[in-house]
Amino acid sequence: MKKTTLILCILFLINSCKESKIDGYNLINDGVHLKLYSFEDNVKTYQKGDFIKATFFVYDEDTVKYLNYKYIPFLPTTKSFDNIFTLLNVGDSAELLVSKLIFDDNSFGFSSKEFNADWVKINVKIEDFLNEKEYDNFLKQKDNELLEQLILKSYLSTEDKIEKVDNIYYVKLKETSNNTIKNADIIDIRYTGGFISGVVFDTTFSKEPFELVYGTPNQVIEGLDRVLKVLKNGEKAKIIIPSQFAFGDKGSSTGIVPPYSTVIYNLEIINIK
Repeated sequence: MKKTTLILCILFLINSCKESKIDGYNLINDGVHLKLYSFEDNVKTYQKGDFIKATFFVYDEDTVKYLNYKYIPFLPTTKSFDNIFTLLNVGDSAELLVSKLIFDDNSFGFSSKEFNADWVKINVKIEDFLNEKEYDNFLKQKDNELLEQLILKSYLSTEDKIEKVDNIYYVKLKETSNNTIKNADIIDIRYTGGFISGVVFDTTFSKEPFELVYGTPNQVIEGLDRVLKVLKNGEKAKIIIPSQFAFGDKGSSTGIVPPYSTVIYNLEIINIK
């Protein structure tokens, strides 16, 4: 029996005992629904121990919260819904709806507690399965700088209204008609720093605003400095900074930010003095 046919048979048997409450989706187990968009027969299938090379988009309502592009293989775990990915073939595309509670037992490395929606939506396409030897070869051959650029390009394609200044990308989340930041201005800002994956590594929102004198070197990373000049008092922005303007090929001194990591800052201008 072809693998995809077997999957559909399993889904039928499951749904004969449980009624799905979401139209168009099959209920896999409590809190996890699946919709197959496309599937391939007579192609490469998952073997135990394989790494999965896949493209993921994780959504909170219509907002992309996490992106894992096909160039980053992962080893599935026994947690909640990882086993669903092993049932798909190379080339298969599917959509998952996962309850927030179930999602927090996951391999993605971040929490859904701040999500607005009750269900986390995951779009996935299986690109390849790699055995241990193939995975080792992949690691030897990959170019970290090129990999970053590919991931960044993919992420930028998910964003609307992107602007660019001095090779730094940004999206204004709130605009005002107030004064623009000028050299030597004393400004108070709040920010959250994270990765394209959605994982946060730094935030000042639970602390006092961060004060800096605009134009003074080494107060913030270069990418932030380049964008501040186009922001106005009271504005909010998402700032997408390639590694060469952030923590570079060495990563942060603390080790929290790895080498060749694009970082994203959600920043608010609190006050210009």
